[in-house]
Amino acid sequence: MSITDIKYGNSVKKLMVLCCSLYLGNAVCLSQNPQNEKIEFPKEKVYLHVNTTLAFVGEYILYSLYCLDDKNLKPSKISKIAYVDLIGENGEYVFQQKLRLEQGRSYSDFFIPTSVPSGNYKLVGYTQWMKNFGVMGFYRQDITIINPYTGDQSVFLEKDLDSLAEILNVTGTSEKKKGNLVREASEDLEIQLNTSEMGKRGKNSFSLRPKTPIAELYNVSISVRKIDALPSPHRTTATKNKGNAGMESPSKASSANEYQFLPEIRGALLSGKVRSKETGKPQSGMGVSLSVPGHSTHFKTATTNDNGDFYFSIDTAYEGETAIIQVLGTGPGAYQLEIVQSQSPDMGKSDFYDFKLSKDMEQIILARSFHNQIENAFFSVKPDTIPTVEIKTPFFLKNSLEFNLDDFTRFATLRETVIEIVEHLWINRESPDYRSFKVRVNPPYSESDNKPLVLIDGIQVLDHESLMDFNARQIQTVDVGRNRYVFGKEMYDGVIRIQTKEGNYFPILNDVSAKKVKLFRPQVQKKYFRQTYQENTISKSKRTPDFRYQLMWIPTGQLTSDTEFVFYSSDIQGTFEIVIEGFSENGNALFAREVFYVE
Repeated sequence: MSITDIKYGNSVKKLMVLCCSLYLGNAVCLSQNPQNEKIEFPKEKVYLHVNTTLAFVGEYILYSLYCLDDKNLKPSKISKIAYVDLIGENGEYVFQQKLRLEQGRSYSDFFIPTSVPSGNYKLVGYTQWMKNFGVMGFYRQDITIINPYTGDQSVFLEKDLDSLAEILNVTGTSEKKKGNLVREASEDLEIQLNTSEMGKRGKNSFSLRPKTPIAELYNVSISVRKIDALPSPHRTTATKNKGNAGMESPSKASSANEYQFLPEIRGALLSGKVRSKETGKPQSGMGVSLSVPGHSTHFKTATTNDNGDFYFSIDTAYEGETAIIQVLGTGPGAYQLEIVQSQSPDMGKSDFYDFKLSKDMEQIILARSFHNQIENAFFSVKPDTIPTVEIKTPFFLKNSLEFNLDDFTRFATLRETVIEIVEHLWINRESPDYRSFKVRVNPPYSESDNKPLVLIDGIQVLDHESLMDFNARQIQTVDVGRNRYVFGKEMYDGVIRIQTKEGNYFPILNDVSAKKVKLFRPQVQKKYFRQTYQENTISKSKRTPDFRYQLMWIPTGQLTSDTEFVFYSSDIQGTFEIVIEGFSENGNALFAREVFYVE
């Protein structure tokens, strides 16, 4: 059976055509101006529902991401990867996160460490494809971070002061009081709250009730959180987003090649170039492989285009943080491998929210800092759940023969092990100084000069001779796949996968035609902790301090009529808000807000 791994990105033009064909196949407009034959490619926009715009170190910034078609606000079908950055006024990045998109949706969070200084920041959301149309189209939200554990708070002052004690001698504002409750609702939805006043550690619930029958499905995110008692940046809402259908696009191109950044339509892109080591000229038609140490599932090949460029799309989850990229073919040492590093977008100059400290904030800041420390100290008894990455058996190892060396008499080297134990595998001497492995493939395939694909701890090994004297006592299993496999232009007669006991094999790379590349891993989606209290019972949770400001966070879900959501208050008193945001599959934005008080 012949299995072909689809080549991705053999040329920029092919990728763009594929991207556009997805839209054509789904009746999405791809217009062409008949006068100048300028092509308008589809565009995207990103929106983030953020749980707060003012945070302390020791807290989480939580966000839910929507990737939308720029014209109609429907879920985008272009990108499968999105990016979220937090940038300071000095242009420095606090964090950069990558998210894997499913139907235009994703979510994540960021725990703010004490190393982050007090200041005003921008939360920025975008996709690789959006870079082609300028940073002005990126999502931006002002975020203020307060770090009370440092004496330098000059960023929040009209004049420089030396300590927090001096800062708090300035006058300012106070916390909002009960009664100052502002409710907001969309035209389509209202939040029916069970009670607007409740006690500490009490149970409350609310339902989402359409004002009129809704014929479309909404993708929503829900936050229940204490309203900040301190001044905070204005929060954008989903309903502020408008589609651009019928508007003249400022960016049109005569061909796909005019766009610098490729859309990540299958997964995260990793690209590079192959040159002749002797002449420095780009080399077309060269095979290049990518393998992730520890995971055979992530073996891929690509072929360079006319400009010597190659592209890999990593479309499945992985745990490793590095990849090995190698030039394939005869004499790989004759080629120079260059890796294209993804560049952070230049956001230029932006106006930031101007937060100012005052004396009236002193007790609020001290109390909130104390509460955060207590919550973090008890995190182990109410943790978020992080799922493990599911590692699937590679398609090329299904129905393979597995040899667990613990079941056999062990030999000193891999060469001896192959000769004495492993069936359908032998060693072929190609020259006095070089030997290679050969696999007896299943009928109807005949013997050929093709070598097998050899992977050890997930890393492709091109030099079989280097493994002949490998210490077999370090090997746990040897798997042999006996089919013929085609990856792009590369054909392999069989597969040999070697797993060591420690799983830590790493080759010596020449750093010319083989390079180690650091991977920018997508965020793992958590299942967030939900506090509950059972009535009339004594439990460990009742004896645990509870200073939650965030009572509920549901980052992704779908709106259904009359669904009841239950949450429990904490030991924090004050005014809280329920915020629901989202977009329908037909491109309609939704926003609703309700408030309640904890006494």
